[in-house]
Amino acid sequence: MSEMRRLDGRIIQYQILALPDGGRMLTYFDITDLKQSEEQAKNARDAAETALTELRNTQDENVRVLNELRQSLQQQTATADALKVISRSTFDLQMVLDVLVRSAANLCDATQAFIFQRHGERYELAANHSFSRAFEEFARRNPIVPGRGTITGRTVLERKTVHIPDVLADPEYNATEYQTRGGYRSNLAVPLLREGVPIGVFVLTRPVVRPFTQKQIELVENFADQAVIAIENTRLLNELRQRTDDLTESLDQQTATSEVLQVISTSSGDLEPVFASMLENAVRISGAKFGIIHGWDGENSRLIATHNLPAAFDEARRRASQWRPGPKTAIRRMAATKKVVHIPNLVEDETYVEDRSPQVVAAANWAGYGRCWPSRC
Repeated sequence: MSEMRRLDGRIIQYQILALPDGGRMLTYFDITDLKQSEEQAKNARDAAETALTELRNTQDENVRVLNELRQSLQQQTATADALKVISRSTFDLQMVLDVLVRSAANLCDATQAFIFQRHGERYELAANHSFSRAFEEFARRNPIVPGRGTITGRTVLERKTVHIPDVLADPEYNATEYQTRGGYRSNLAVPLLREGVPIGVFVLTRPVVRPFTQKQIELVENFADQAVIAIENTRLLNELRQRTDDLTESLDQQTATSEVLQVISTSSGDLEPVFASMLENAVRISGAKFGIIHGWDGENSRLIATHNLPAAFDEARRRASQWRPGPKTAIRRMAATKKVVHIPNLVEDETYVEDRSPQVVAAANWAGYGRCWPSRC
């Protein structure tokens, strides 16, 4: 069957058949309406397919935008949570760092994360998320020093973000024991910079070769900034607290001195209240539980004043108010050297362990002495 279009636009389908007598027979049909219906159906089908494609593209775009919005919301929520922790945990830097490594790992699809913080010339583990206890203990025993063999050390040297898609394929990476214990492949590290100087490194890892995206890198850099803020807040707060403690201690000392001078001015030659005031203020300022003042004539020690002694020990001291200290006792050592003698733990001192000096044993057993200065023991 053949087709032809006539001058008037009609479409004819025709066929020429040979007849037995040698003639020919022409048959034809007007298929204009059929062709128009087919064209309309094809156009409708093409339009439907185009609309479906556009709908799918719109759905894909909507899904992409929705995912981006969800990620943005998650990032904003995590950032807000971190800032909230920072504002509420002024005295707890560890809590802040733990929240930051956990949030960064979750949002960046990292398996593990940690922060190394500078102490002197070395960088020590400060926070850990999802690394094993064994790895954490190994990291604490093996702090990082600046150098290109580790991602932490390399980040410190370069003072910028370092991304290693596969540490096993990196020719400079040689922290093989770290890698074996941690089991990571892809690494991302961001420096914690204060005035351009590294004070730590924020690291994310993955156990497979799957590089981090640019958005994830930017997100970790944001978390690193927050870590710097937390560390700096803690440092400034500790400095302020130390200055406050120093001022309070200085004021306490001045107040104690004033009280002693006042007692001296009103004592009319009576030394007992002067020594009592001195001892009471010394015990209070130093944070001790009790104290004793001994007189010393070169050979013997004489009890002059006590403050807040346990009853049994006070009674024993008063029964033997004068005694001759042994050559290794704190009083003898102080008299010989003319210097302050500090015994961190009396029960570990040789006068208790070896000589078993009666006065020293009594001090340890009855009074529960731990730390001891000769002006109080």
